[in-house]
This record gives sequence, C-alpha cells and structure tokens, in this order.
Amino acid sequence: DAATVLSQCQRVVNLHKTDNTATVSFTPTAGQTLYTVAGVASDVARIDTVRHDDRDLHRVDFRSLAHCDTRWLHRTSNRYDLFSRIGGSLWVLYPAMESPVAVDVVYTIVPAAVADAATAIDISDEYVPLLLDLAEAVLTARVRVWSALPDLTERIRKAVGAPAPLEEGNF
Repeated sequence: DAATVLSQCQRVVNLHKTDNTATVSFTPTAGQTLYTVAGVASDVARIDTVRHDDRDLHRVDFRSLAHCDTRWLHRTSNRYDLFSRIGGSLWVLYPAMESPVAVDVVYTIVPAAVADAATAIDISDEYVPLLLDLAEAVLTARVRVWSALPDLTERIRKAVGAPAPLEEGNF
C-alpha cells in the first residue's frame, strides 16, 4: 500500500540526509564493550556519533577494530577511544571501563510511519521532493510502467548527488 511505501522511503531519505537526529545520555556497563542499539533508545535508526568528556570518539569500521585488536571484547582502559557499528543492531564502545561514565550518543531517528494522509511527514521540507520521487519510482516499478523510470531515477540521482552514469564509450 502507498502509505507503507512512503514510510519506507521516508526512512531511506532520513538515513541519507541525517538531519533528523537526537542526543541521549548512555551509561555503559562496567567491563562491557558490546551493546545493542535498542539499549540506547527505542527510535534509533543509526548511531552517528558518541561523545565522551566533550570529545567525539573516533568511529571505525568493525573489521578494522577486530583486525587491530583481537582482544577488543575484553580490553579495558581509563577512557573510551572509539566506537564501531556492527550492522544495524549492535555497536561497540572501546575499550571498556571498569568504572564506566556516561557518554552522549547522537543518533538518527527512525521517522514515524505514515499511516494516512493526516500523518505528518517527519523530514525537512527541502527533502520532500526527493521523498515523493523515490516513492513514485517504487510504486511505478511495482505496476511495471518502465517508461517513466528513467526520468524519475535521474531526478533521484541529482537529488542525492550521485555521479552521472557512464555511457558506453565514455569512460
């Protein structure tokens, strides 16, 4: 149904533009490095930044962390140095602290689902055209009106700032 498509497209736009964020204080558990995203807040789409003592922790790819320190799960220190996201549901606060202190977690909010025409769109007005183009492209593909897709995909490409596709012989 169109409301479901609009809701999912709104989530995609929200994650791409990251202008709908919130900050929450999170108190880690002593000696623990691995946490669930749901443990931060119920409306987390993605953790963007973690702050400790007025400094942003470095975000690293989980593979890099696991490769650089094979004992990352058990490492402890007197301050947090970095964080890492593991998929969409887990994250790492590294290293663990024996006497943990609260950190501020900045995250992108999951927008409210669009239930009907009365439901407010939960993104900035400047991104509404992108949202509508994306939803139109999904619905157009569902009904297999392929002739309309090139114009829609070009508008979406420009709106997200993606490079133009390479044409044959033009590379």
